[in-house]
Amino acid sequence: MDAVAKRGLQNTAADDVELLEEFDALTAIFAEDVEVHAGDNVFPPVVRVRLKSDDSSDFLRAEIPCDYPTAPPRLDVEGPSAGPAFCNRILGVLNNELRDLAGIPCLFQLASVAREAALEEGADDDMASPASAPAPSIDGVHDPSSIDDDNEIGDDRDDGDDLFANPALLSETLTDQEEDAMAREALERAAAAFSTNPPSEFYARGNSGGRCDFTVGLVGKPSAGKSTFFNAATEPTSEAEEAKVAAYPFTTIDPNIGVGQCALRTSLDISSSRSSSIPNEGASAGVPRLAVPSKRFHGRPMPVIIKDVAGLVPGACKGKGKGNQFLNDLCDAHALIVVIDASGTATNDGVSVGSDESASNPSEDIKWLLVEVHMWIYGNLLAKWATICRRLRHRPHDDKFLLCFTGYGCSGDLVKAALLRAGMPRWPKAAEQLPSWTARDLHAVVAQVVHLRFPIVAACNKCDIASASTHLAALREDPSLHYPTIPCCALEEWTAVKSKSGGVNAAHRQFGVEAFGVRAALSTAVSLREPTIIFVVSDHDTQHAAGAPTPASRCPPQAPDGSPWLGSAVMLIPGTTTENAFKVCCRPPYNFLDGELVRAEESTSDGKRRVMARDEILRNGSVIRFASTKKSRWQQQQQHRQTMAE
Repeated sequence: MDAVAKRGLQNTAADDVELLEEFDALTAIFAEDVEVHAGDNVFPPVVRVRLKSDDSSDFLRAEIPCDYPTAPPRLDVEGPSAGPAFCNRILGVLNNELRDLAGIPCLFQLASVAREAALEEGADDDMASPASAPAPSIDGVHDPSSIDDDNEIGDDRDDGDDLFANPALLSETLTDQEEDAMAREALERAAAAFSTNPPSEFYARGNSGGRCDFTVGLVGKPSAGKSTFFNAATEPTSEAEEAKVAAYPFTTIDPNIGVGQCALRTSLDISSSRSSSIPNEGASAGVPRLAVPSKRFHGRPMPVIIKDVAGLVPGACKGKGKGNQFLNDLCDAHALIVVIDASGTATNDGVSVGSDESASNPSEDIKWLLVEVHMWIYGNLLAKWATICRRLRHRPHDDKFLLCFTGYGCSGDLVKAALLRAGMPRWPKAAEQLPSWTARDLHAVVAQVVHLRFPIVAACNKCDIASASTHLAALREDPSLHYPTIPCCALEEWTAVKSKSGGVNAAHRQFGVEAFGVRAALSTAVSLREPTIIFVVSDHDTQHAAGAPTPASRCPPQAPDGSPWLGSAVMLIPGTTTENAFKVCCRPPYNFLDGELVRAEESTSDGKRRVMARDEILRNGSVIRFASTKKSRWQQQQQHRQTMAE
C-alpha cells in the first residue's frame, strides 16, 4: 500500500492501527496484486486483491465497514471471468471461511482462500475442456490455443509418460520410515546452512515496514514445561493471566498468549568503562544487538509476544494426539523456541517415569519435533501437487507453488530464496522442473522454508534434575544439531517470580554459563531474526529519551550503570521509512510523539547532524530526533512542570 493510500485511510472514520497493519501485511505478501482505495472522497475503504497473478482482470473486492472486524467485510468478485457460477463458487467458499473468522481481522485469510479457490477453479476448467468441443474465438473460428494439450490433434503422448498429468513425485512409493529419513536429512542440511549463512532478509509476515510486534512460538512435547516457561517469561500478575500447569499431557489446549521480554544490548546502554568486560562488545559498537543476557549485563528490556501452543507428539502432522491444529497456531510467529525436557524423564507422549529413569533422548526430541513441523507443510503441499503440476502445462510460470506457502506467512521472496538454498534454479526457471521433482527435492525445499520462516532455538528445560547435565552435554556435542541451546529451569524461575525473590537461581550457579534462563532463550530467538531498532531522542547533545525507554511494562528506571536510559528504543520491521517510524512513535504502545512530521535528524558517527528524507529506509541503531507540528508529550510535560514551578 502506497503512502497516499495510507494518508487517505488515516483521514477516514475507519482509522485503526490494526487495520493499517493488516493492509501492510497484505501488501508484503501479495505485493502488486493488492490495491487499496481510501481517502477523503473514498469511504468506506476498499481492498481489491487480484485472484490470479497471471491474470490482471479478476479481483476479490472487500469493502471495509466502520465496525470491522466486529462486522465482516462485504465481499464481491469483479472482472470479465466473474460470471454467476464463478462468483457463487468463490463467495460460497469465503462465506464458509467467515464462519470461523467472526470478530477477528480476516483480510489476509480471505484473500489467500479466494486465490486458492480461483486457482482450483482454473485447473478444473482446464481439465474439463473436451477436445470435441473446443472453445470458439470471437469470430467463431476454433482457437487451437484453448484446447487441452492432452487432446491436441497429432499429440500421441501416453499419459503415463506425461509428467504434467503424472508428476514424478506422486509416482514414488515411500514408507513412513523413508519419508522420515528424508525429512531429517533435509532439516539437518538446512539447519547447517542457516547457522553458517544466516539470511540478511527479515523473512516474516508484515515485512513492508512499520511497528514490529515480535512473536515467539513455544513448541515441544507434552509436559516438557512450555507453560511453566511461558509463566516465567511473562510474569503474570493474576491467576487469570497464568498458563495452566499440571503433571499430565495436553494441559494446554487453546494457545496461551502473553508478553515477555528480551534483552537489548547496545552501545548507548554500555559505557566505555564497562564495555571491555563484556565479550564481543567494544566501544565502537554502534548498532543494537539483541543478545543473550549474562550474569554481568541484562540489557534494556524489549517486549516480545509469546505464544504457548499445545504439546506435539510423534505423528501430530497426521492427526495423532491433538492433531496439527496447534501447528496452525504457530503461523504468526517470527521464531520458535523448542522447549526440551533436558532431564529425559518423560516419554514422547509426555508421561513422566520419574527422575531415576531415562525415558527419552533430548537430542532426538528436537529432531522429531522439527520433523512434525516439516511434515505438516510437506503433507499440505503433497495434497496439492497434482494441481500445481497440472496448471504448469498451460502456464509454464504459474505461481501456484509459491502461493501454497502464503498460509504459513511466507512471502514469494522467501520461497524463492529457499529454492536457491536447496540447489534449485532461480524462479521462474524452477517452475519448469516441478513436475520432475522427486520427494527428496521437495523435502529439501520445505526444510529450507522451515528454517527461513521459523528460526529455531532449543531451550533445555528442567536443568535442576541430575540427569540433565549428561543429556545437555550430549546434545551440544551432537554434530547433526545446529541450533543454539540455552539451558534453563523454568520452574525455579517461575517460583522466584511468584515469591518476588529474583536473583540467579541455583541451576544457573550449577552450570556456570553466561546464557541461562527463559529471557536468554527469548533474546537468542529474537537475535536470529533481528528487527530494526532506532533510538528517538529529545536532544542530540544529551541523547535524553523522547519518551519511555521502551514499551516494556517492567523496564527498570535506570540503565545498568545507574545513569538514565539514553534514547527511546523503538522496534521496527526492517524496511521502515522515516515517515512510518514517526507514525509508529505517535501510536500505542509508544505514543510519545504527536502532530505531523516536519523534520527528522540523525546523529552521524562523527557527531554531526544529518537531515533525513521522509522515504529513507532506516538503519539499525539510528539515533533520531523528530520535529513535528505539535509539541511532543515530553515537551508538554516539561512545560507543565515549568508552569507549576512559576
